[in-house]
Amino acid sequence: MEWNKEQRADFFSNKLSELKYPGWGRAQRLSEELGVSHSQASNWLTGAVPREHAEICRVADHLGVDIMEWVYGRCAAILSMPK
Repeated sequence: MEWNKEQRADFFSNKLSELKYPGWGRAQRLSEELGVSHSQASNWLTGAVPREHAEICRVADHLGVDIMEWVYGRCAAILSMPK
């Protein structure tokens, strides 16, 4: 079962909190660090994911986020475990 936008937004927010991003100004900081528009960064904070695979990888690498967990709510390590 895939995450909904609210669950994805909570996950992303929690990750930013772990990384000591301030509660206010997160979108601005992300947009500056990653060279994207403020609206793009703001969309990620509300549960959207980048449209292009390369952008998803770049954001995930920058934040140390597992892509499968961010997008689907399931850690990639769990998906590769034998049944």
